[in-house]
Amino acid sequence: MNNQNQQTAALLPVLAHVQSNLGKNLSLDQMSEKAALSPYHFHRLFHDTIGETPKQYTQRLRPERAAFHLKIQDGSGG
Repeated sequence: MNNQNQQTAALLPVLAHVQSNLGKNLSLDQMSEKAALSPYHFHRLFHDTIGETPKQYTQRLRPERAAFHLKIQDGSGG
């Protein structure tokens, strides 16, 4: 696996953790620790790979998740 793939793979557990913990305040330190990277390197890699900062990513996902749950509760599912 080349270095870029290894770095991208380091983000996968973080993305899963964020998805599972959207209701919590996740710090940059917590996320970077999950990726086994320094906060600086993690932030840079996350932004370069995902296209937004970790904060922007979580802020975007929260209302999307809430809207999804409302649709399911509403029975309109799609």
